[in-house]
Amino acid sequence: MLQELSEKPGIKKRLPCFLAAFLLAKLIVISSIGFMEPKGASAHWTDMPDIPRLVLALGCQWDSLHYTRIAERGYPKTETHTMLYSFPPLFPVLIRLLTPLAGNLYLAGIIISNLFSFAAAYIFYRFACMLAAPSRALQAALLFALFPTNLAYGTVAYSEAPYLFFAIASLLCQYNRRYGPAAVFLTLALLTRSVGLVLIPVQFFLALYCERRHAESLHAAAKRLVWFFMPALAVLMLFLYYRSQTGNFLAVFHSGEYFGDSLMTPYHQYKDMTSGYFAFLNPTLDLTAAALERYVFTVPFFILSLFLFRIDWKLALYGCVFMYIALSMTGSAAAASARIMLASWVTCIVFTARMPGWAVWSLGILFTAAGVWVMYRFQTAMFI
Repeated sequence: MLQELSEKPGIKKRLPCFLAAFLLAKLIVISSIGFMEPKGASAHWTDMPDIPRLVLALGCQWDSLHYTRIAERGYPKTETHTMLYSFPPLFPVLIRLLTPLAGNLYLAGIIISNLFSFAAAYIFYRFACMLAAPSRALQAALLFALFPTNLAYGTVAYSEAPYLFFAIASLLCQYNRRYGPAAVFLTLALLTRSVGLVLIPVQFFLALYCERRHAESLHAAAKRLVWFFMPALAVLMLFLYYRSQTGNFLAVFHSGEYFGDSLMTPYHQYKDMTSGYFAFLNPTLDLTAAALERYVFTVPFFILSLFLFRIDWKLALYGCVFMYIALSMTGSAAAASARIMLASWVTCIVFTARMPGWAVWSLGILFTAAGVWVMYRFQTAMFI
């Protein structure tokens, strides 16, 4: 994989700098935890004295607890307490598989997240190479890797990094009209994060448009697009399993009621964060400041996604759909909007624009510093 990357013209000299910068940024974010006082699930850490505090800080906080609980015990058979059904099964399965080698569930989750974080940066580079010169594609891949919420949530035991790898790989294959592998990666993406369900209609529409332009006949197009039955079938089987456990075919959606999650409008999200369900859950927070903390990421990212129309309208559509979701979710999902927006990863293609070297490295340093701040808020407040 790295050999193929280094064979691109002019890239071989820059590859060590890319890897060193990404690794250094991760180490800075991880080492900064030593200066923080984690809250969240830290009250339960006294029950695990044999596990290092750093591992618990990275692998036993907020949603990481739910993933490790599913990995350890599976989904509960219940008709009422369906909260865990908000979390798809693939990431917990990977944690369970790696635990015998890692020694504990939390370290296994951290290792998986970080490995997929590097893999996602690589596959993003591959995708960017279809739209820009290799040097600019590597520049965009670096800024994608160091983007604050991607850097922080690709370091803790969250499912963002695996999802990004599968989602990017799926669209990469689809752009090359390799619909079989695209369907496989699409299926893995939706089994990793619930937002991946949106990929089915979005990518099917993009594939349908592509085949109308390039397919030799309607029959040839149908033969290619039939692969989209694979992720649809996976969703059906997953929902049937949920029904066998809860008696509810749509348990994945009803579980969101526990968190107050619903898809509304950006206006409803703002109202919810300042005076709605989110405010009810967090009466001690400065709610205006909490909203601004999210919007300082989501609003500029949305504006950047609009610039994609100058590059590829199909990518712009993809990005804007997920940005609308990130800006319109209410409940606890509103608190996680700066993380949900990573599903609009195509926005980072904008970073293939011509920039002087000092500007790229300045942005990289700024992103790393912001990544430390995201980690601080993740450890000490409800920045989930």
